Amino acid sequence: MILQSLLPDSIFGTIATVRGEESLEKAHGFIEYNRPFISRFPRVAVALNKFDDCSPAIMAKYKQMWMDAFPEAGCWSVDHNRGHMFGTIDLDESLVRYAKSYFKPFPWLFKSTEDMLLDNKIIENEVKRADFYYLPSFSYETISQNGGMIGIKNMLKKHIYPIVPQTNFFVLNLKKVKSLYGPDVNEKAKKYHYAVRAQPNLKPWEFKCDDGIKFDMETLLYESTKSLSKFSLLSDESVGKLCNFVNGNLVGDPSHKNIFFNELGLCHYHFHEDNVIAL
Repeated sequence: MILQSLLPDSIFGTIATVRGEESLEKAHGFIEYNRPFISRFPRVAVALNKFDDCSPAIMAKYKQMWMDAFPEAGCWSVDHNRGHMFGTIDLDESLVRYAKSYFKPFPWLFKSTEDMLLDNKIIENEVKRADFYYLPSFSYETISQNGGMIGIKNMLKKHIYPIVPQTNFFVLNLKKVKSLYGPDVNEKAKKYHYAVRAQPNLKPWEFKCDDGIKFDMETLLYESTKSLSKFSLLSDESVGKLCNFVNGNLVGDPSHKNIFFNELGLCHYHFHEDNVIAL
């Protein structure tokens, strides 16, 4: 099947944290670049939070920018921003709840973030039928822990991916999940914050919960979608190229910022004033 066959039953959903005037300028550029892609969806959903010093006027302008570009958009604010990762979890979960409540006739969610470059090539690719379409997320550490490049390549030959999904972009059948990060994610967050009292430098992704699962978004998303049928949006050839790049450059960030995937026309363009690396 072609991924675009899902579009009539799909929502485009995105999230953003609004800082100030610079967020308006950045959002304008991304909206204009992505407009041909987003315009193909019957519904659009935008979940927002903000920095404490961001004015209500800026938030209103940000929402209006989206609604002017896409009149079918639902755009709302999450009341409290819990900061890096925790605030993002709140936004993603709010997006799922909104879609399930207000867009019930549309079971598919194309989930993105404010800093993704998106092209129609993504939906023109042939895919297998699945309930979860994703981009692989891994770092130099992932490769090292799985036998280096030889081990990774042997796994790829067998179509085994020892890697978790990215949270910046994926396609999900909403009927198959209740939560993206698990019903106990807030309880796990409380335990992490308690552990930080004794270990002030402890990062969330270094903390292991009682069930042995690492407290990072990619691992939690992997756990919540573990039973679903899956399909990687990146071909084995592109995953191999990405592995070579990550391994050769000792890339520690598994979200693959500023890497442009030619076969998809997709890029997590986080550092939007820097160059991108095409693979």
